[in-house]
Amino acid sequence: MTEKGIFISVEGGDGSGKSTQFENIRKYFAERGTEAIFVREPGGTRIGEKIRKILLDRENEEMTSETEALLYAASRAQLVREKIIPRINAGSVVVCDRFVDSSIAYQGYGRMLGTRGGGKAHGQPGQAGARQARDRGLRVQAQGI
Repeated sequence: MTEKGIFISVEGGDGSGKSTQFENIRKYFAERGTEAIFVREPGGTRIGEKIRKILLDRENEEMTSETEALLYAASRAQLVREKIIPRINAGSVVVCDRFVDSSIAYQGYGRMLGTRGGGKAHGQPGQAGARQARDRGLRVQAQGI
């Protein structure tokens, strides 16, 4: 066990192989007897899982892009405080299925938050907007931007 722990986030668009890499990382640490915990974002805590349900509920089409971004941030804050910081301080490895990079890609670039004219008013409502964000995120990845 190291003095301080390690935080690893596994990022990538849907279908990019994150789950495969997540399992490879799990096997790697298990084979070496290294204590590691595996969490997901959004989610990973009792409160975070409730937020995740709200975010993934297709009936929430009227959710604004700003609300969506804040819910992701709230779930992440809970996960950091409740699971990530205590485990890293205890010297553990924490592996997270997505983290802030996903918010930068999907809410920042995909929903164009932080730019003039961004968000739902820019014509990206509900799940259709999420699909567009994923598509844009994949293009950004492919172009190496």
